[in-house]
Amino acid sequence: YRTAVKLNDNYLPYYTKYAKALLHGNQPKDALKVYQQLLDHNPRKKNWWVGIITASLFLGKEQDAEQACRHAFSYLGDQMELQYINALLLYLNGKIVESKLLFENLLAFNFRKHKILFEVWPDLKDDQFVSALIWEAKAEQKRNKNNPKDS
Repeated sequence: YRTAVKLNDNYLPYYTKYAKALLHGNQPKDALKVYQQLLDHNPRKKNWWVGIITASLFLGKEQDAEQACRHAFSYLGDQMELQYINALLLYLNGKIVESKLLFENLLAFNFRKHKILFEVWPDLKDDQFVSALIWEAKAEQKRNKNNPKDS
């Protein structure tokens, strides 16, 4: 990816792949710089905001991740994936009650989008709090499907 970026630094898909490779190559500080350059070019790309948030989390900068999420909302609006990330950030920053309420609402509204959580924070798969919320929401969906309310 380094070669591709050097050959054509105006070609944004290469930058995107480069940033992602840095992030997955355990170089979040470098990935953060590339994602910031991408966002400077176009702040309306959700995946680049997710990259900034993820890199910030890997660097242990939860407050920076929370700030990036707020900026992403200002550019992208109220997107479901960002809401899930916001719930995660609330949880990681110790705001358990707010996080739980948001998670419950999001899981009830659009269960499938919760997978973004594991892209941003893979260790969350082992988290008992989040796992319990997800399983509870899944069970609730199954109950609702099997016992639809009469109108």
